[in-house]
Amino acid sequence: MLTRRQLLSKSLGTIAGLGITEWSIRPILFASDDKDTVKIIRFSDSGEKIGPTRVKKVRKTDAEWKLQLTPLQFEGLRSPAKPRCGEFHSGTLPAHTKCY
Repeated sequence: MLTRRQLLSKSLGTIAGLGITEWSIRPILFASDDKDTVKIIRFSDSGEKIGPTRVKKVRKTDAEWKLQLTPLQFEGLRSPAKPRCGEFHSGTLPAHTKCY
């Protein structure tokens, strides 16, 4: 029969072992430094949040974007004057322009 001290000791050892195991395999299971994908939040057609997912990055030259977009769309989305991701945190733009 286990004493309270033995039970507590074995329980803490088991919990610590599980924590170390999860910590060691987490980088393998949840690798997020994939340079070819980005994390997006998916929504249903009715507007309900489905959840996060990873999709491949779209890599196109400005010439390819000009072929696909209208001049107005290109000016609004791809213009060199438009700040890119990482430039939003200078404090000059509203908070809703946060880049993920």
